[in-house]
Amino acid sequence: IFSNRGGFLYLLASTPELWTLVLSHRTQILYIADISFVIMYLEVVSGCLVLESGTGSGSLTTLFARAVAPTGHVYTFDFHEQRAASAREDFKRDWNKHFSHNGSPRYSG
Repeated sequence: IFSNRGGFLYLLASTPELWTLVLSHRTQILYIADISFVIMYLEVVSGCLVLESGTGSGSLTTLFARAVAPTGHVYTFDFHEQRAASAREDFKRDWNKHFSHNGSPRYSG
């Protein structure tokens, strides 16, 4: 798309990877290379059940959810109530851009 200022803009589809780069970093987060290693090392695939301790910013959570979709499920917990509430709000606001809920996550991208 060309800008009225003489340049042009790139429109990017919302993905869990892009969301990881722009979400608020309430805690130290893992980035794509590390997340890929974790998912492959743990053999997280469609249909798996993942129990994550420490939701943090939710970066790893969203990519776990995509890895287990459409039949798996991710349960995530955080002992820090304020961080958990912030992550919950982020998920409510942004989750449906990547997933829809029918009992289990379904990736839509």
